[in-house]
Amino acid sequence: MLKQENQKSILFEPEKAISFEGDSGPYLQYTYARAKSILRKARQKKINKIDFSLLKESCEKELVSLLKEFPEKVSDAAQNYSPHIIVHYLISLAGRFNSFYHKLPVLRAENKGLVNARLALVQAVAQVIKNGLLLLDIQTLEEM
Repeated sequence: MLKQENQKSILFEPEKAISFEGDSGPYLQYTYARAKSILRKARQKKINKIDFSLLKESCEKELVSLLKEFPEKVSDAAQNYSPHIIVHYLISLAGRFNSFYHKLPVLRAENKGLVNARLALVQAVAQVIKNGLLLLDIQTLEEM
């Protein structure tokens, strides 16, 4: 329901509301849990010596670009009393993250430097999704 603009009528469809695919709360929670799973598998407490110049693939660059939009989206949502702005942003971020995850190996990347850079990207996506869901008063789940 949060993805709808305040001025529009809402047609509630229960099947869509609980779907793990598409634009739903469970989809965002699942994406967050997937990112956290990658980070757990890495078994690193802290990611050191990150060379972000190693992120050369278009899907990596798109993710970085989208991540830097988060503060602006939050500000827009607050100024306009429009939580749907955050929801649409998070859905877009989750979609891009899932494309990145399916296209590129994170833990089995070509070298340690690239592994670290991609882990940092995964960590950033997880943090932004968590922050966005927190603003929407939606609980995150570490595992699903």
